[in-house]
Amino acid sequence: MLVLPQLALTITNAVVLTALVVGDYFGEQSHRVSPGRLSVTTGLANLFLVPLGALPMCHGAGGVAAHHRFGARTGMAPVLLGTALLMVAFLPGGFSFIAAIPVAGLGALLLVAAVELAVSRRLWAAKPSCWPVIAITALVTVWADPLFGLLAGVVAETVRAAWVRGNRVGSELMKQPITGYHKDKENHWVAQLACGHNQHVRHSPPWVNRPWVTSAVGRESMLELELDCRKCEEGALPDDQP
Repeated sequence: MLVLPQLALTITNAVVLTALVVGDYFGEQSHRVSPGRLSVTTGLANLFLVPLGALPMCHGAGGVAAHHRFGARTGMAPVLLGTALLMVAFLPGGFSFIAAIPVAGLGALLLVAAVELAVSRRLWAAKPSCWPVIAITALVTVWADPLFGLLAGVVAETVRAAWVRGNRVGSELMKQPITGYHKDKENHWVAQLACGHNQHVRHSPPWVNRPWVTSAVGRESMLELELDCRKCEEGALPDDQP
C-alpha cells in the first residue's frame, strides 16, 4: 500500500510540479520539459538502474528550486554536480567527505529549498478562490498522506471551478481583448491578451477558420477583439510574451 502515497507524490512533485517550476524559472527555454517527458525519463531511470542496485529515483521540484536558488542557470550546473558526485564515489576518501557534513547543515539546506518552493510566485499570484484549495490540499497531506492530499485537492478544485463558472454565467469578466500577436515555435499565430495570457488563433481549415490571421491587415483589424480566456478562469499566471 505504500506505493499509492508515493505514486501520488511522484506524479505531483516529480512530474507536474517540476514542469511548472521549471517553466516559471526559465520561461520559453523550458519548452522541452513537459510532464510527459519527465514521466518517461523517471520510468526509464528506474527500469534500467534499480536492477543494478540503485534506489528508486525521480525528478523533484525541490531540487530544481534549490539549484535555482543557489545560482544554477544553465545545463552546466547538473554536469558539474554529476562530476562532483562521481569524484566522491570513485576517489579514495570521498565518502568520508559526505560523512563530515553536519546533519544540522543538511537540515538548513532542506529548509531553504522548502521555503523557496512554498513561497513561489504561484502562491502569491493565485486568485483568492484558489486559496481554499491550496489550504485543503496542504492540510490533508500533512494530516494523512500525499495520496489523500491529492484526492482532496482534486475534489476542492472541482468544486471551485464549478463555483467560478456558476458565478460568471451571463458576465463578461473572463473576456479579454487582443493587444498583439506573435508566432510560437511551430509557426502558429498566438494572440497576446490584455490580461497577460496567450491564446492560439490558428487558421487550420476546415476545422478552424480564421483567415484574418494570415495577413497583417487582418490581424490589425482584430486588435481589441475580446476572447474568452480560460486561463483567467483557472487563475493562471501571466504567460511569457516576446
